[in-house]
Amino acid sequence: AEGKDREAVLGKILANFAPYGYDYEDFLSYSVEMLRRFKPLVVVDHDLNGEYGHGAHVLNSATICDAIELADDPSSYPESAEKYGLWKPEKRYLHLYDEDPIVMDWDTPYESMGGKTPFQMTQEGFRCHKSQHWTWFYRWIYGTSGAPITKASQIKTYSPCNYGLWYSSVGKDEKGGDFFENVMSYAEKKAEAERIAAEEAARKAAEEEAARKKAEEEERARQEAIRQAEEAEAAEKAAKAAKARRIMIACGIVGIVLIAAAAMIFRRPKGRRYRD
Repeated sequence: AEGKDREAVLGKILANFAPYGYDYEDFLSYSVEMLRRFKPLVVVDHDLNGEYGHGAHVLNSATICDAIELADDPSSYPESAEKYGLWKPEKRYLHLYDEDPIVMDWDTPYESMGGKTPFQMTQEGFRCHKSQHWTWFYRWIYGTSGAPITKASQIKTYSPCNYGLWYSSVGKDEKGGDFFENVMSYAEKKAEAERIAAEEAARKAAEEEAARKKAEEEERARQEAIRQAEEAEAAEKAAKAAKARRIMIACGIVGIVLIAAAAMIFRRPKGRRYRD
């Protein structure tokens, strides 16, 4: 289902839902809400062509393409924005997408899976999907008795290992084989946010301490200036007072001298007169 065929498949699946009152906007709104609600860092989605032309796969892939562009827009579907907040995934991979391809290894056993591989866990899960066992999917995932499939890498048609990077806000993959390449986990983001918050708090504390010390120094300088001004004023007053005292003393001395001189003049005896 490529190009016009994909559009035809999309139109057909939407026509199937129309009698129930659902159109493309309903599915797009739901996809936007799911992104906002669960806030995935990475989205892994169906092939644009629905792998083998499956209508629901095509519809899902199409709505997610649009939803990623709208989920961080507050004007788009404001009810879910108010309820869950805005969100923008950092990466989105499409199954079988041929641009910026990535090959995933689903055949390495993991201790967290009890020593089994991701593909083996998928096979175990599909055994519970009884309603699909009559389809060709059964042979696709298990093979036949004569040629059993035990590894994901054995599957060539619609390989479960092949994806492409459709969107990324954190750059292209360099190493490959990891959907989370260049992506910080929620725990790492939390730790980074806490580190930044701690650094910001320390910076503010340092600024406040520096401001406090500066204010104290300025206050000390102001008080010292006041003290020096008061001392200078007091010294000037003392100098003026001392000068006034000296003037008074000098005036007093001059007065005493004048009085003494006057007294001597007025007390001077009259001279004797001699006869010739």
